[in-house]
Amino acid sequence: MKLPAIDDAFFRGKALLLVEDPLTRTVLSQCWKMDPRARDITVRPVGGNVGVQRLVMAARELDHRHVFGLVDRDFDGPAGAGAPVLKTGRHEIENHLLDYDVLAKVSLNTSAAAIEQVATARATDLRAWMAVRKTLVEMKVEIPGMPGDPKVIEVPDEAAAKAWLKQQSYPEDAEKIIRTKWTKLHLNDRLPVHYEWCANEVTTGRWFESFSGKEIFRHVRSVVPWRFPLASDEDLAFKVAEHWRDKGTVPAFIDGLRDTVLAGSGL
Repeated sequence: MKLPAIDDAFFRGKALLLVEDPLTRTVLSQCWKMDPRARDITVRPVGGNVGVQRLVMAARELDHRHVFGLVDRDFDGPAGAGAPVLKTGRHEIENHLLDYDVLAKVSLNTSAAAIEQVATARATDLRAWMAVRKTLVEMKVEIPGMPGDPKVIEVPDEAAAKAWLKQQSYPEDAEKIIRTKWTKLHLNDRLPVHYEWCANEVTTGRWFESFSGKEIFRHVRSVVPWRFPLASDEDLAFKVAEHWRDKGTVPAFIDGLRDTVLAGSGL
């Protein structure tokens, strides 16, 4: 379906990068603040993954080739070559911000190892929640309109995750698909598979790439004492990105994002 035209003023600029939220803009803006190569890139938050996707699509239909998007990778793979909507290198932008060495420098005498322990403990607590989310993602591929993700507090363990799935209702127009595949029994069979995968991610340390960084980054912010007053996740993200910029340690995916947007915009 072709989207309605959007006022061209929205798309003004030499290069426009639409992102999901203000935190992402803060990170990119700080990383690129002193970079002359990035001075022509305007970073604008537009409200979530869907908002980014739709606005980039609308821009491309209006032949605005200088408009790009950045979304969290979530459970997807990397963006295809030449795609106008790019993805974070890890599950979410916050996964990249879990830089323990930098966080230790921002903290009030908390070691990198201690902060890593806090983050890993939180990841361990999120195994059931992540397993439910993976089950729902698999389901939503075939049945649009399925239930949204549960709150973390609703699924503290695998038993609670099974109970939560059992309580969910299905869209009425999906009845045929549900009866042939997505039964409650099928969900109960799929959940342990994903739970085992999540448990293995924690055991091997791969959760750092694949789990929801937002939840873990927020937990770290709330537990660790800091040298500065931090009222939000965005405040801590600012400090991490500022350190990356000053020390020349900006993650490769952020530098690559800059280069892709500039090249695609003919700059």
